[in-house]
Amino acid sequence: MTVLAGESVQLAPILLASGSPARAAMLEAAGLRVEVRPVNLDEARLKADLAGHEPAVVALSLAEAKARAAFAQHAPARGTFVIAADQLLVFAGRIWEKQPDRQKAIAFLSQLRGQTHELVTAAVLARDKAILWRGAERARITMRAFSDRVLRWYAAAA
Repeated sequence: MTVLAGESVQLAPILLASGSPARAAMLEAAGLRVEVRPVNLDEARLKADLAGHEPAVVALSLAEAKARAAFAQHAPARGTFVIAADQLLVFAGRIWEKQPDRQKAIAFLSQLRGQTHELVTAAVLARDKAILWRGAERARITMRAFSDRVLRWYAAAA
């Protein structure tokens, strides 16, 4: 298919196996139609099974499991593309989980200030139950050494 400048191509919606508003907004900003369809997955069990593996392997395995779960749980139409992703925070040599409440999140953020951590992001593209593409990238982030006052302000605004 040839597309001329200024023409738009109407593609079938992409099934996003995630409830992340940020992921959906990013894909929509790229001009893609996205059907947001989170999956039920026992991520804790999968992470436990992958203990000792590199964070990129863990993130890719989780993203692939989410794509497979999307086919099993949502039965997308033949030819539908599925995008699944996972992101891990690695700090002090270990993978950290999302903090379950505001107080624990504040305590964790206080540990991160002035420190460098990594975000490992993995994504897969699948269609008709086959993984077509997979990739993982790492970003090193150094958090500013902010004050307790800024931490309290952030916690109140979040």
